[in-house]
Amino acid sequence: MGESSKNIQLQYQGYLKTPLLWEYHDLFGLEQLILSRTATTHLNQDIADQMLLGKRVERFVNEELKQQENVQILIENVQIQNKR
Repeated sequence: MGESSKNIQLQYQGYLKTPLLWEYHDLFGLEQLILSRTATTHLNQDIADQMLLGKRVERFVNEELKQQENVQILIENVQIQNKR
């Protein structure tokens, strides 16, 4: 594993350790999504060093969701446009 890949893996592990945004109550009518933490902390995707942070975190979230037994990803990266 190259230095770049190792750094990305460490970033992914850091992402997995990030605490929840809120707990125990809803916020603006939204309930916190609680995911089971799996033992897998390996990112199974290639991520370029120059990938923007938002896109990188999007990949991290996608990988975490793929590892959940009770989650099925139906579609991803669809742009929503308001035609008003």
